Amino acid sequence: QAHGGGVAMNGGTLVAENCAFRWNGAWARSVTFGGGLSISGTVAATVTRSLFQDNDAWHAGGLHFLGDDHSPLSVDRCSFTDNGRGHSRGRAYGGYAAALDVRNAKARIVNNTMHGNRVTNDNGALYVADSDLYLTRNVITGNRAGRTSGMDLLNVSTLTVTNNIVADNVSRRHWLELPAVRLRGSTGHFVHNTIAGNDSGYGLEIASGAMVSLTNTILVSHTV
Repeated sequence: QAHGGGVAMNGGTLVAENCAFRWNGAWARSVTFGGGLSISGTVAATVTRSLFQDNDAWHAGGLHFLGDDHSPLSVDRCSFTDNGRGHSRGRAYGGYAAALDVRNAKARIVNNTMHGNRVTNDNGALYVADSDLYLTRNVITGNRAGRTSGMDLLNVSTLTVTNNIVADNVSRRHWLELPAVRLRGSTGHFVHNTIAGNDSGYGLEIASGAMVSLTNTILVSHTV
């Protein structure tokens, strides 16, 4: 395995502010995580006002986070652009979670843009699993995936998703009737979100034991 084409951190506490992670690649014979930045086993991590552009890895072209018993993570005012497109020198790229992959965290993801990122398989631009999540004021547009095109949330037990835009994302296997946003085994609230014009079949799929309330949610221009 390989972790972090740009930076890899294991343990401790991380603060990354006003950083640029560009043209980095993580490559190994098996799997890779975090083309730009890989964080694992940390007490806490904060990533603010940083750029992730043209990075490559098999999992998480931009940023990969694996917490230790719901470690706090804050990602605020960051830009994830054109990751997973094979622009770095890494030989394996764009498998899952094009921009951001978060697992086993207490995550606060706020005011970010995710645009033009690509994966060949699944989990869209954003993948969050086995975590608590506060997701607000993010713009997820123009991303491409084999399956789920925008974001994929798995076993997120405390879920608050507010004022986000998920639009113009593409599932390249859309004939399989795949979603732009997928929720599995997650419980929480969707409030004031816009899911529009995604070429993915479903706009929103709620499956596999998820319990979610939708309030003032706009779902426009999807075809199954």
